Amino acid sequence: MSKVSVIIPVYNTDKYLRECIESVICQTLQDIEILLINDGSTDNSGEICDEYAKKDLRIKVFHQTNLGVSAARNNGIDNAEGEYLYFLDSDDMIGENFLEFAYNVAKANDSDLTVCDDRNYLFRQRKDLIVTATYGTFVKNEFLKLHSDIRFPVGIQPAEDGVFSHKIFLLTDKISFCNNEYFYRQYPEQNSRNTRRKPEIILAQLPEIFSVMEEFYDRHNLWDTHYYSITKFLENESFLIRENFDGWSLKEKIKIYNFAIKFFKKYLKKRLSKSQLFKLNYEFRKLLFSINGYTYEFNRLLHRTPFIQNNYLAYRFLKDKFKTSLDKKNYKLMRQKARIKIVYPSEQKFLKNFFDNIDENKVLVVEMNDCHNEVIPGYLKYLTELGYKCDVLIVSKIYQDNVFFNIKKNLYENLYNARYFIIQKILQSPKVKKYKKIFITSNYIYTPEFTLTEFKNLQGNNNILFVEHNIKYISTSNIDKYKYICLNNFTRKELENHIVNPHYFGDITITQKNENITKFLIVGRVKNSRQNYSLITDTINKLKAKNIFNYKITLVGFNWGGEIDGYLLSETNLEYKGRLNFKDMYKEVEQADFFLTLFDDSNPKHAEYKTSVTSGQIQLIYGFSKPTLIQKSFAPYYGFNENNAILYESNDSFTDAIEKCIKMPQSEYQIIQNNLKTYTASLYQKSLNNLKGLIE
Repeated sequence: MSKVSVIIPVYNTDKYLRECIESVICQTLQDIEILLINDGSTDNSGEICDEYAKKDLRIKVFHQTNLGVSAARNNGIDNAEGEYLYFLDSDDMIGENFLEFAYNVAKANDSDLTVCDDRNYLFRQRKDLIVTATYGTFVKNEFLKLHSDIRFPVGIQPAEDGVFSHKIFLLTDKISFCNNEYFYRQYPEQNSRNTRRKPEIILAQLPEIFSVMEEFYDRHNLWDTHYYSITKFLENESFLIRENFDGWSLKEKIKIYNFAIKFFKKYLKKRLSKSQLFKLNYEFRKLLFSINGYTYEFNRLLHRTPFIQNNYLAYRFLKDKFKTSLDKKNYKLMRQKARIKIVYPSEQKFLKNFFDNIDENKVLVVEMNDCHNEVIPGYLKYLTELGYKCDVLIVSKIYQDNVFFNIKKNLYENLYNARYFIIQKILQSPKVKKYKKIFITSNYIYTPEFTLTEFKNLQGNNNILFVEHNIKYISTSNIDKYKYICLNNFTRKELENHIVNPHYFGDITITQKNENITKFLIVGRVKNSRQNYSLITDTINKLKAKNIFNYKITLVGFNWGGEIDGYLLSETNLEYKGRLNFKDMYKEVEQADFFLTLFDDSNPKHAEYKTSVTSGQIQLIYGFSKPTLIQKSFAPYYGFNENNAILYESNDSFTDAIEKCIKMPQSEYQIIQNNLKTYTASLYQKSLNNLKGLIE
């Protein structure tokens, strides 16, 4: 018996097949067998398989008529004799020690399943395992022989790998993880990529996918014990298919939505607790509790397009977007929803109270979006020091996030929170001009072409200031026309006197380095376009190899894109806390030793951190005096240098920088922290002077 059977389904990949086979032949683990399943290829793939079988006795070739990738893999399972099975696509390759590493991990843990590529399997904790891609599946042969109903579903693609691996997760807890080197090839004619672009295939197969899962759950009595797993499976295989919605019609989208809603109501709604629902993707939760797909799509677009709160525009929007796809009943429902009167009695009372308390000697500080709320306390601090009294007007979401929990009351007099369209009414009213100044803490967010028109009643009287978080939207001609404030000028000298960086967070504690466990912190929305999370994966593995465990990496932020599901969240050195309110987030910041910005020069999307956008983490670094690890090329743009931060040249030296921080003595840490305080104090004074010049 071989240690590993490598099963490779082959269909018309003669361009890449040789590289694939060579990567397996050259493995450091040589006690293997290689099963090439030629699935009726019409190119030279079959001949290449036979050619290699003559060269290497470990290679077995099976020719079959074209039945699909699932049938080919199942053929391989039936004929495999190895202790473990690994599935490799014929257009991909694996690193030379891939199989040896996976085998050793599997044997050491006596695992039924070893997930071999931690970037792509979807799970959060061991209790919440869901699915792994086929190329991450290293499974014990004995386990599959024992469970003959765990096979790849014939006739289903995509998601055949999800169905297969999900079944394994349901029937075993003996699972281990390793991070191996897999080379995944993507090209235009790739079958799986083309399939995902065809709505008719997805719509036809989705019910079949869940029919297979329903049957499996029934057979093994899993509904009451693993209902949350099937919920996450539903989220992954139906909802996240939205990533491929480009080119789909509204009618096709609605079919997907209605399928998910119907399945949820039938099997899951009564079983899931509130806490479990809260862990689901926010958009997915909204979908599940929609009346139907029409109402979900309407509400989603309504939320993302604020200007259609206006009755007439809302009606016109509905007519343009929905009329061709809605039946009469649903269209009437949507029209009624759009024509609901905007102002309710309670809102009239709120507006009256607001306008009655306007003081012409005060500044109104406004945030209309539900983001960037962390900057408000800092701007209030600056305004108060300049002698201004302030009122604050924010959306209710910010108020609920409790950004003012430790802010002294003397920084503001009245704190108002309201829904977006009520704030819109206030700013469009001539009455608001009575304020001495109006300070808008974020301007071009989501709808840049609309936001300026929203303040048309205020423009031209020189009493309104805009904070622009992305300076690429500030044209040179508009700098004097509108009173712009920015967090950083980067290389734009004309904005030097417009920098007002808010890094005041109220009554906080500046802490020293922890003695036993060095704590690293990452804050922000979890997207690889914002941070390079693979650095964390690689570093944890490298430190583990050095037997270094006296550290903790904490991640705080939204995981909307699912881009960390594949990272090492089962590792004791990494914890994901999701989105926190400000009180809990500040507690995490106070307890941390170092910030990780994870800026990456090799990622083109990160270039904006040198040209136009300042990460919210930077303000926290300044305000809490927390030294940061930052790639050297980014450091000068934020005032960081070798004296007040930990710099590293490239991704290759990131782990060394982490290790340096772990071993850093308290005395050295304090020097860096004090230098950082000196810089932020000068930045504070510069910001105060700039604001004085802009507002007076």
